Amino acid sequence: MEIFGGMMVMMAILGLFVVAVWLVLPFAVFAVKMKMERALELLDSVEQRLGRVEERLARLEEACGARGPASTARAFPPEEPE
Repeated sequence: MEIFGGMMVMMAILGLFVVAVWLVLPFAVFAVKMKMERALELLDSVEQRLGRVEERLARLEEACGARGPASTARAFPPEEPE
């Protein structure tokens, strides 16, 4: 009978642990979900900004290419090795 009482105490402690995890887990899941949604929005805005930069660079390259190779050399100085 003493073993049964010890098992019940262990089960009660384990039950309290499971209940604590059960109550905290949804808040952790929703916090991660909100952070992921924010990161996705930020990634979309960065992607749009990068697209605009690429478009401007393409237009600049077309404009420099129309003027000739001599003007491109002045517009884009050679890169120095790091």
